[in-house]
Amino acid sequence: MCLITDGIGALGLKDGVYTLGAQLTEVRGLRAVVAGTNILCGAIGTLFNAVRNLHDWAGCSWVDAIQAATLHPATALQIEKSKGSLSIGADADFITIYLQQFKLISTWIS
Repeated sequence: MCLITDGIGALGLKDGVYTLGAQLTEVRGLRAVVAGTNILCGAIGTLFNAVRNLHDWAGCSWVDAIQAATLHPATALQIEKSKGSLSIGADADFITIYLQQFKLISTWIS
């Protein structure tokens, strides 16, 4: 299983109206819709939250949930030698979290 997001430009923004190309988009809570309709127009959920949701809703381990967002997509893209793990020779991209509250502490790139 691979977790992905098709996050649009309104990802992380408060409720309101934003542009998506030539289209007006309205963020309402956890949904982004074409302004004035109920038609979904993209995701505003983060990959971090997708990991938490997979763990909570599927009851899988934290390791399995995190690998679904890291190692599995890297393997599917055939870039697992440089991404998706902390193996020797791989890029040092990682986050630190407080697992008990699943709170992001820091992000490290390269």
